[in-house]
Amino acid sequence: MPPLASPSRARPARRAWSWLLVGGLAANGGCTVFDGLAAAGAPEGGTGPADGVESGAARPPEAPKPSADGGAPNPATGTSYCAQEAARATFCADFDGADPFAGWSARDEAGGSLTRAEESAVSAPFALASRLTGGPTGAQARALVMLPLSTPSLRVGLDVRFGPCEASNADAVSIVSLAVGTGYILDLVRTGGTLLLREQASFGGTSVSGATGFGASPAEGQWTRLELSVLLAGPGRAGVVTGSVGARTEGPVPLDAAPPAASSLTLAVGAGTAAANAGCELLVDNVRYDAVTP
Repeated sequence: MPPLASPSRARPARRAWSWLLVGGLAANGGCTVFDGLAAAGAPEGGTGPADGVESGAARPPEAPKPSADGGAPNPATGTSYCAQEAARATFCADFDGADPFAGWSARDEAGGSLTRAEESAVSAPFALASRLTGGPTGAQARALVMLPLSTPSLRVGLDVRFGPCEASNADAVSIVSLAVGTGYILDLVRTGGTLLLREQASFGGTSVSGATGFGASPAEGQWTRLELSVLLAGPGRAGVVTGSVGARTEGPVPLDAAPPAASSLTLAVGAGTAAANAGCELLVDNVRYDAVTP
């Protein structure tokens, strides 16, 4: 994947979004951080009028409620995050059980590693450490856990803490990704001190490759709750994304492409980069996913 280029286009929206070109999907001869999703064994499963959504597009989903303190245990009961959320969430993982990967369908540790971290967690005693161990210049690296989805529209929340990351990896390190078939990927990445929502599509006559700013990245060493509401209405209708970073609300961000119909839908959580010549660390805790019907 080529590195992110300088801003090349601006989108007239209710707020100024910074757009940058990124590399294309494998189907176009390029590469993505998530080229290895299928190989890892994950099972199949423009602005308009005043509201910034084109005619016929999905309506903006309700923004997740900002949360500055993440998914900490209930101090009154001492119960874990997922023990509290199990009855309401479609899927929940706090990495505190005997098997930290219980419930996830697959792992991808190409150029990275996934371990249970004891030194820090929002809901004690454990978090997931996603570490990129490095490799030759230009080689991809991933340390991901994956989950098959029942719908490409979802709400997902997770606590994250960025660890040390060398400059070569700081250009674009993924945090969470949604893959629809082999022709559409939407992911949230950290590049320097900024978060970007990146959309890449290559299917039929559709070709989209761009990213838009999602506000400042949380400081290194600081736990922050990220929440995303992704509404992909299906073929023929582009979607929108809203979210929050700690107590800050972001979006709605209109998407350019309507994803193809596909039986393979995958959510991936963890660090990934297309330039793995140095190490990088991301700690993750309290992942909650909820399926949404458009």
